[in-house]
Amino acid sequence: MSDIYFDKIKGLIKSELKIDIDQYKDSYIARRVSVRMRLNRCKDYREYLELLHKTPDEYEKLENTLTVNVTEFWRDITVYREIKKIFEEKIKDPRVKSIKIWSAGCSSGEEPYGLAIMLKELCEQHSRKFFRIVINATDLDKEIVKKAQKGIYIDKQFKNMDEGTLNKYFTKIDRNQYQISNEIKRMVSFKNHDLIKEPPIYEMDFILCRNVIIYFGKEIQEILFKKYYDGLSDGGYLILGRTEMLHGEPREMFIPYNHRERIYQKIVGKNKSIPISENRRSSEPDINKVKVNERSKVRASKLKNKDYATNLSSTSKSNIKTGTKSLDKPGQEREALKSKYSLKSSAKTDDKKRTLSSKYGSTLESRKTKLSESSNTSTLKSKTETKRTSLSKTLTSSSKSLKERNLAEKTVKEKTLRERVYSTKKDSEKNSEKLREERRLKYSTTNTSKTSSSSKTQTKTSSKTTKDLAEIRKSLNSLRNSKK
Repeated sequence: MSDIYFDKIKGLIKSELKIDIDQYKDSYIARRVSVRMRLNRCKDYREYLELLHKTPDEYEKLENTLTVNVTEFWRDITVYREIKKIFEEKIKDPRVKSIKIWSAGCSSGEEPYGLAIMLKELCEQHSRKFFRIVINATDLDKEIVKKAQKGIYIDKQFKNMDEGTLNKYFTKIDRNQYQISNEIKRMVSFKNHDLIKEPPIYEMDFILCRNVIIYFGKEIQEILFKKYYDGLSDGGYLILGRTEMLHGEPREMFIPYNHRERIYQKIVGKNKSIPISENRRSSEPDINKVKVNERSKVRASKLKNKDYATNLSSTSKSNIKTGTKSLDKPGQEREALKSKYSLKSSAKTDDKKRTLSSKYGSTLESRKTKLSESSNTSTLKSKTETKRTSLSKTLTSSSKSLKERNLAEKTVKEKTLRERVYSTKKDSEKNSEKLREERRLKYSTTNTSKTSSSSKTQTKTSSKTTKDLAEIRKSLNSLRNSKK
């Protein structure tokens, strides 16, 4: 797409709707945008861009058209028949206690609900009442997840379902609408999930991602396949849509269980193959393998014929040169050729035996080494345990001795502190007595000084008074004399 306005619309989808548009093919985006253009009667991308600027409500409608998927219950019924066979094989096995399924890109919920109904029927049929079923259903579109949680569908979506199962697990709420039962609803948990940005759901037995990967480029597809490989448990199944195929590195991560129905099984580790399930019938072999086998057989027969012809021509030429007659008995020539081929086959078998013996010998040697290593490890473990016990004993004894020492030191310290306290008390008492005596002496001296000073003052005052009396007497006498 080289249109400038189309690129601007893509930029708005990324900025306004927060959808990473680079993950999708331009042809898919153009188809979805053209649906909205036809409904709004826009001639080109420029008019539709102007419409987006004028009417913000159009963004929501565009988001719904970009993420919408039209589905129905048990779409492509042949695929679901194969899935049912695998389910039944697992439910029959008493060692299998649970099944974990991830429906990636579940849309409005027809796929996960259909799987839940199928498993419920099989558990009832084989009396597996306590068989654990976990179904995780995810989608990028929040609105479509809410719709799936409601579980309301129209009658056109039940083309592949018989009336018995429809009446058993659905209730009619309108003339052409049905709602799924709460029993099946509880078996499925829905949530929003971005397949590219977020990590996968781990330890799944089945991952169904049908008619989703076609909307992404090859690089994104390879990333998703690797995520599904990580999400699956050992021997888990990946189920794709009819138009979707593995390519690149992921082709080496999975083995085709049913190539026609796009059902693949996880290979455990690198260069390791898992045991193929019993459900794979000889009547449905892999077409590519059959072709390869036929071609190899034809080539081998041609080579044999060539060898036979060359041998005949060489014998006839030698007979002509020597002037002898050719052998009248063709059986002798056949026997000679048979002996040659038998020698070749015996040599090949010897080589095979040698290779097998070398392989098994190496495996036996590796096992012996492993056993010796395990015995060594056991002896080392016993030695380490004895060392640990001895160390623990020594530690306990040392800890006891340390405790005793600490107690002795504490008692000595307490005694010294008590003696110090007692001595300080005595010293303080002595000091207090000394201070009391000094105070008494000071008090006594002060009293004596006070008495002496008071006596002096008294003598002074008395002397003064006598002087004053004498003067008064003199003055009186002088007054008397003057009167006379």
